[in-house]
Amino acid sequence: MSLFIGAIPREDDYVWKISSEKIPHMTLLFLGEDASESDIEKVTQFVQHAAETTLAPIWMHVDRRGILGKDEADVLFFNKDHLSKPLDTFRKNLLMHPTIKRLYESVEQFPEWTPHLTLGYPETPAKTDLRDFPSFYSVTFDRIAVWTGDYEGPEFILKDDRSMEAVDVMMSDFRAKFLSHYGVKGQRWGVRRSKAALARSSKRELSADAKRAKELSKKKRSELTNEELQFLNTRKNLEQNFDRLNPTTIARGENRTRNILGTIGIGVTAYNTINSPAGKAAIRAGSAAASRALGNLIPAEGLIPRP
Repeated sequence: MSLFIGAIPREDDYVWKISSEKIPHMTLLFLGEDASESDIEKVTQFVQHAAETTLAPIWMHVDRRGILGKDEADVLFFNKDHLSKPLDTFRKNLLMHPTIKRLYESVEQFPEWTPHLTLGYPETPAKTDLRDFPSFYSVTFDRIAVWTGDYEGPEFILKDDRSMEAVDVMMSDFRAKFLSHYGVKGQRWGVRRSKAALARSSKRELSADAKRAKELSKKKRSELTNEELQFLNTRKNLEQNFDRLNPTTIARGENRTRNILGTIGIGVTAYNTINSPAGKAAIRAGSAAASRALGNLIPAEGLIPRP
């Protein structure tokens, strides 16, 4: 009996509307056609345990669309970068299982795993992409399948770590720790944390859209497709509007300082001073620091007598 382990895209991913395959998928391991019922049971149990305990939905960055193999398959090739590392690690861990390793080594394999998703073949071509900007930047996978026939077999859902259940557990744990501890656990007076520890504590996970915008920003303008350029412009406009509607302490300090300057009619020399590196540093310190700086600056212009 044939045995296959693969990753399935999320049901709302646009790749479902393009691929001519019954179920779009990325092959992780093909274990041949000689697996016994006992082999299949062992493999299925291990894959389920590994998927449910080590994987969350995986966002894969598309490198390009091209042709693969003697069958001339129309495929999406994925980048082997930090985004694909969880799936690559998962695959390597599966190969450490004795049954999976034995079945894998009994079949002729390609020398290197090339992560890809098939969109179609010459005899069954991919469907027409009806979007205004037809291209793929990424595909999200949220299921691991163990198939033993024609797309038949169990599929295991990858749970998002940010699910409401996980958040509830995390918050309950936080409340319990908060009542028993205040401050940084293990911190002692006079002992500074290293820069690496501070970086780890301040690290925040980016959203999928933020990650995509960050990756696109590294490209030259001429390398971007119309769809990518439109996405990047939209993202930047949204971020600028958010900053405008939600000013930070620094921005409020800048606005307050400029309002003060406009109200008292401060002279050109003072204005230039405010826009000097020292003046800008004071503004960046916030409205309180800027006000103190102005208190020392304004009398020098002779506008307000020094007490």
